[in-house]
Amino acid sequence: FGNGSQEVLVKILFNNIIIMAAADDENMLDSNKEEMCKFCLKEKSQYTCPRCNVRYCSLVCYKCVAHAQCSEGFYRDCFMEGLKDMKSPEDKAKVLQMLKRVAEEQSPLDSDDEDDDLEERMVGLDLDKDSDIIWSQLTSRERSEFRSMIQDGRIGELVSFWQPWWVETEKPGLVQEVTSVEGDSLVMKTIPSTVTDIPDIHSLLSSKSPAESLRYSVINIIYGYAYISRLYNGDYAEYPDQCVQAKSLYISRQFTVAIISDVQQIIHGPGPCDQMYYVAAALSELHRLFTRAVKMFTEASRKKSIKDSHSAMIEHVQPRDELRQLKHQCFSAVKKLEFLLSWIQEFGVQLLELEPILQVEFCEMSSLLAAHKNTETKLGELREKMNRKTGHKLIEEVVPSGD
Repeated sequence: FGNGSQEVLVKILFNNIIIMAAADDENMLDSNKEEMCKFCLKEKSQYTCPRCNVRYCSLVCYKCVAHAQCSEGFYRDCFMEGLKDMKSPEDKAKVLQMLKRVAEEQSPLDSDDEDDDLEERMVGLDLDKDSDIIWSQLTSRERSEFRSMIQDGRIGELVSFWQPWWVETEKPGLVQEVTSVEGDSLVMKTIPSTVTDIPDIHSLLSSKSPAESLRYSVINIIYGYAYISRLYNGDYAEYPDQCVQAKSLYISRQFTVAIISDVQQIIHGPGPCDQMYYVAAALSELHRLFTRAVKMFTEASRKKSIKDSHSAMIEHVQPRDELRQLKHQCFSAVKKLEFLLSWIQEFGVQLLELEPILQVEFCEMSSLLAAHKNTETKLGELREKMNRKTGHKLIEEVVPSGD
């Protein structure tokens, strides 16, 4: 993966890895003081704009008029990155067709002329290299509609559904992993390679046996890894600015419960011959990411801040002391992961004992979720029925008078 994926997981997996590795430093995990949203002045802020450093509470406030300059830049960057990532002519054609549809929907009478105009504006432009020029060639209406498509989800029609690597049921024998110069995995279409030269668990212990609770630590870490991977459709490295600043990545009960099934698949592995293969792959990938994080924080502490535009998390951590703390926490995480990689070599079978428990938990939570949804549906029907009988809404928002 690129640097962005490391930045995401550094923040997301702190609660699952770093607390276990450096419990004494728990109070350093979140140094941001809670403060009110600068736009609505009602809710507590949860995020920081990476462009202007203003604290805000929600997407609504992020997109408000007072913050239009930054949000405009964000959507522009989304557009640019999307164009740069599109390699096939088919994907590029989809973008042009989408922009044509925008023009047709807005001005159907002049659609033919606007189609020709759009094509003329795009003639000779390289979608891989001329992103800034392409954006400047769009009309204000086209930009506005493109932002709307991002906000309401229509842009998802251009996004392929990501298939996690752990859903494979057989261990791949001829899969060639795409790697960077440093040897790190770049895409999640292939299974991460496992870390080599892991010491024997007995060489890391004195005379004590490893605690039985370690298996739960592995489960927690795998859950966090699967959660963030699913959350960003395998492309979470593309959105580090939003990911690393969120205090809560809760999406829905249904999403949270569904990740349990992913954990089961990772624990089960590709087959009975090598059931720990996927667990080792997941932990190894995290080991590489946190190792790179240590290097990044080391460099950042020397420079006091990092100027990489994609390193939003480090960008806002100015004091050297905080950078050293983050480096120490990431280093502790690396050592914890090395220990767990060593542990699964001999004691990984203990994870298989948790499969039935995970299955029961998944079934129970799914049942509760279904019951809750059914109750909500019935309550909604009851409200509608009572509203029809009384002729007015039973619950209405009281709007204060101007007195």
